[in-house]
Amino acid sequence: MAGLLRRLLALVPVLLGVTLASFLLTWLLPGDPAVFFANSVTADAATVAALRAKMGLDLPLWQQFLAYLAQLARGDLGQSIQTGQPVAADLLQRLPASAELTLAALGAALLLALPLGIAAALRPGSVIDHACRVLSVAGVALPSFVTGLLLIYVFYFHLGLAPEPIGRLDPFAIPPPRVTGFLLPDTLLAGDGAGFLAAARQLVLPAATMALFALAPLARMTRAAMLDVLGSDFIRAARAHGLRRRRIVLSYALRNALLPVVTTLGMVFSSMLGANVLVERVFAWPGIGSYALDALLGLDYAPVQGFMLVMAGLLVGVNLLVDLLCAIIDPRSGLLRDA
Repeated sequence: MAGLLRRLLALVPVLLGVTLASFLLTWLLPGDPAVFFANSVTADAATVAALRAKMGLDLPLWQQFLAYLAQLARGDLGQSIQTGQPVAADLLQRLPASAELTLAALGAALLLALPLGIAAALRPGSVIDHACRVLSVAGVALPSFVTGLLLIYVFYFHLGLAPEPIGRLDPFAIPPPRVTGFLLPDTLLAGDGAGFLAAARQLVLPAATMALFALAPLARMTRAAMLDVLGSDFIRAARAHGLRRRRIVLSYALRNALLPVVTTLGMVFSSMLGANVLVERVFAWPGIGSYALDALLGLDYAPVQGFMLVMAGLLVGVNLLVDLLCAIIDPRSGLLRDA
């Protein structure tokens, strides 16, 4: 546990660095928040000066940063100019939409990538192997927003199989009572089967867009790791002892190939958190990515800062979880061992 404690302590300067970077970045962006809060670029100088003093913008930069840290310590991320609501409340309202989309896409990618990578490694040079390579290249080469637009064109405009890409639910539908914030579980808890199917249909295309983005590196890494393990001496020894092929593949080869796959999974999930900004924009998905993008376009910097901090916290948490999973798979990593 000493390794885990050291890792947790090492996260403190990382989070402080991210906080400082987000503060400086928004400070360097053009525009004066006092002018925006005055609701007019023609506001008189006295009004703007009074607002600057009220917001602490007349203080030296280091004092502004200390005041910002004190504000964060109280759980206050500021107030959005566009919505008029606290940024923390806006992010909590929209975070389940982004989480539901990202988790659905990641689950779909894993369900496809692992069997595809294993099958490609078991049959090198086969049709499955070539299909795995094509998908890997396509997933890396196509930007997520291009994939989303192509899927909309094919399945909505051309074939008419998908619903209109206008968010999580049809605007005329009645949303279920909010329990978890995730539409699929909330519709099931409300006993609304039709609402569940409607929400699932809206989720398919954006989740498929992000799943293809995640499928490429996961399938490629699974294939490479399995090929490396299948050529190992202990696999040849297992075959020589007459063990069944299924047991060799699943119990011996796959388990030893999981370490690089889990590491890649962490990096892919981190990339998906950034990619969902464009995907949410394409599909009008009301998540925190589209919220931050709208705020940036509207020169509303408090939501941008809040978004950056939330993303940094999620990335740090994901990396820590990946390290824990790697320590469970391979105890030699030392993260869970006592010093």
